[in-house]
Amino acid sequence: MFGDMMGMMSKLKDARKKMEETKKRWETAQVMGECQGVNVIMTVNRNVLDVTIPEGIDQEELGELMVVAFNNALEKSSKIQEEE
Repeated sequence: MFGDMMGMMSKLKDARKKMEETKKRWETAQVMGECQGVNVIMTVNRNVLDVTIPEGIDQEELGELMVVAFNNALEKSSKIQEEE
């Protein structure tokens, strides 16, 4: 019984270590969302790093494209987090 508990504690410690390593990797791993030239780059932890907007887009269209680009990047971020 004691050996089983020690084994479980060891597994828990290993799992915690892997979780911390994953969180650190997510701080620097990047995803990009794109929609018709509007690019959003963010970390997997969902910190926005950069937004690129091409010239010639009118303001009304820009808002729509940015929403799609941000949602695209967030979806990619969520997928990475779920997989890991």
